[in-house]
Amino acid sequence: ALIVAAVIGVWALFGKLADSETDWHQLVAELGSTNENRRWRAALGLAQVLRNQQIAPGTDEVLLARQPEVAVALSKLLQESMDSKSTDDKEVKNQEFLARTLGALEADDIVLPMLAKAVASDKNIEVRKSSMMSLAMIAGRKFEAQAGTGDEVPALDAPLSTPTIEDESVTEQLKQAAQDPEPAVRHLAAFVLGLVSGQAAVEQLKVMLLDGDPMTRA
Repeated sequence: ALIVAAVIGVWALFGKLADSETDWHQLVAELGSTNENRRWRAALGLAQVLRNQQIAPGTDEVLLARQPEVAVALSKLLQESMDSKSTDDKEVKNQEFLARTLGALEADDIVLPMLAKAVASDKNIEVRKSSMMSLAMIAGRKFEAQAGTGDEVPALDAPLSTPTIEDESVTEQLKQAAQDPEPAVRHLAAFVLGLVSGQAAVEQLKVMLLDGDPMTRA
């Protein structure tokens, strides 16, 4: 009964955090707390608000995805977690969560360099995969805006004239990921490169058509 009550209490807490009345400035401030529990509660609260705004955006509420303060605070928390070099499963899960959350933000100048660091080969494989999926989310939004309208994106007769992501740190990491020893990383790199488009990305994809992994070739 106590466990069930605790679960309900946590659910109610996050529901409250997701309300439009939530002071997101306070949540951002708590990301800098020295108390680990407060930091992660704030991170979860912000992620919940972001998710709710994606599902049912309000007409008069502040869009957290476009607030630089949110991007800076979440990026800083991810950087600190990675700097700890901890291999603890809980810490790795936290890094995965933060990497996935960054994909919902629209602050490329802050988010993209951070994701490039999280994709690097010295990071945990699950964190790298989560970071790659966030890059796909960011590139995908821009791809749809450039290449098509509505829910269906038309096939392209040629690469986009302007790549969806032009951050040099991301471009370099994608090149390295395309040659990574881990098939899952190469597979995701191909997926992201397709959404980045542009001539350079397409040339890299042509090389990857000869990859030993069938999912990457597909």
